[in-house]
Amino acid sequence: MADQGRLKGYGDGTFQPDRVITRAELHLIVDSLGLSESNGKGFEDTAGHWAEKSIKTASDNGIINGYNKNSFGPDDSITREQAADILAKAMKITSDTGQDFVDSGAISYWALASVKSASAYGIISGYPDGSFKPKANVTRAQAAVILQRSIQLMVNMPVESKEVAVSTPPVVLSMLPVSTYSSSGGGAPGGGSKSYTLTVEASPETGGSVSGGGSFKEGVTVTVSATANSGYTLKNWTVNGAEVSTASAFDLFMPAADGVLVANFAKTYTLIVQANPSEGGTASDTAGTGPYEAGTLVNVKAEAAAGYQFENWTVNDTVVSTTAEHTYIVPTTDAVLVANFAKTYTLILQAYPTGGGDVSDNTGTGPYEAGESVDVAAAAGEGYTFENWTVNGEVVNTNASFSYPMPAADTILVANFAEDPVVPDTYALTLQANPTGGGDVSNNTGTGSYEAGESVEIAAVAKDGYTFENWTLEGGGVVSSSASFRFTMPDADTTLVANFTEEAVEPETYNLSLQVSPGGGGTVTDNTDAGPYEAGESVDVAAEAAEGYTFENWTVNGDVVNTNASFTYIMPAEDVTLAGNFTAVVVE
Repeated sequence: MADQGRLKGYGDGTFQPDRVITRAELHLIVDSLGLSESNGKGFEDTAGHWAEKSIKTASDNGIINGYNKNSFGPDDSITREQAADILAKAMKITSDTGQDFVDSGAISYWALASVKSASAYGIISGYPDGSFKPKANVTRAQAAVILQRSIQLMVNMPVESKEVAVSTPPVVLSMLPVSTYSSSGGGAPGGGSKSYTLTVEASPETGGSVSGGGSFKEGVTVTVSATANSGYTLKNWTVNGAEVSTASAFDLFMPAADGVLVANFAKTYTLIVQANPSEGGTASDTAGTGPYEAGTLVNVKAEAAAGYQFENWTVNDTVVSTTAEHTYIVPTTDAVLVANFAKTYTLILQAYPTGGGDVSDNTGTGPYEAGESVDVAAAAGEGYTFENWTVNGEVVNTNASFSYPMPAADTILVANFAEDPVVPDTYALTLQANPTGGGDVSNNTGTGSYEAGESVEIAAVAKDGYTFENWTLEGGGVVSSSASFRFTMPDADTTLVANFTEEAVEPETYNLSLQVSPGGGGTVTDNTDAGPYEAGESVDVAAEAAEGYTFENWTVNGDVVNTNASFTYIMPAEDVTLAGNFTAVVVE
């Protein structure tokens, strides 16, 4: 490129490859592209600058922009993203297949599309660590490589338009570090007729065959291809371990260095996906792109047919998953992945009669496999009692809740309920005696509660000293005057009272006899004069001495009971003779 006058060194004979280029030095690109010169208005800070004319031309063609309408900053260093933007616009290249750099998020929004296009066409590359470093400055050595690649790309463009818009541009291989170029020395990429060796290898050798290697001049488009052997698949192409393509065949620009391009093949394994039994459902590899490399994640899906349910996935009878949609990791061997399905049967629960109660399947995951336990329950409705569970009329259980073992047939399991007998309203009948000790009352029917209209046999028996009078309603009138009768029960709780009257008892009486002792000594009088008397009755008695006598006392059987002429005698429970005793008065 120095020979072609596109790159110049410094006056001291050096190229200074690590020195950064300035915005003004972009006149190299403008001059190389042969754009029409412009005499339009430039920037204030480029007036008289050695690159003023080139900057005007590039600006008028929309390739470069200033900071504003008056300032360009010709001596400012240029960044890698600015260089990519300028080159893509200058060469009018577009592509969306460029490299995805690890630091893509750091690329300015206005440069994203240009970086993508420039990297796709190999004009500007990233670093070995996968980064682009968009804010890093462009060195003179990098500029030399970029300019060479741009010129090579221009050579390959159609003459008529010099515009490129393809989806898969040729690959540019950076196999070795870029050499430094001096203004006087040769050896710049593309210079002279020197050829370089491109070695194309297969790894492993048994993986497949490759073609396209040979000796080529720098910049020549070389087509390489790889064909995988049976049991292998092409993984990628690499140079020094770095991936450059995943296509089986692709074009590349020959770099100014020998290189080894390796087609990497990977062993593949067959994955067969089956349904068991075949009528049980479908099993599929949703990607359908096998055979696969070991470790490949393959999405498989099982769908049960009507009357079946998915059980699990197995390999060699070993369960690997119980999920119908499963991601299977391909092993280092051919494999048969089996989706297992089980025949299922419908269990219908019914209540008989329909309104007799409720039935429920507490397992709730039907249909079921034969032998599976299903928890069922029956709850009787109001006015009904659970009887049993039956299948085709045969009793299978008498518990309201139980685990039913599912048979190998669709089944109707019936919960049978019996209607409860209607219990009529009953009313309480209470019997009482009045007074409580006057007699006994009894209900000869034998219960205390009766339906309305029921006849109840009742009886009353008076105790000694009492006489039965009648039966009355509590707080009401007479219902019967017979001690025993049949009472018709009303529609209300009722109290019947047996009334008794106490019989009149003649009390036992005793005679009280009054005597005068000695006779003629005086008189005695029963002032109560109501004898005979009951025991305990008070009797007023009086004694009056005759002339010539004095009253002494009252005695009963010789025992003095009182010394007063008049007193009240308490009648004992026996006949009594009460003697009034007098003493004759002695006259001297």
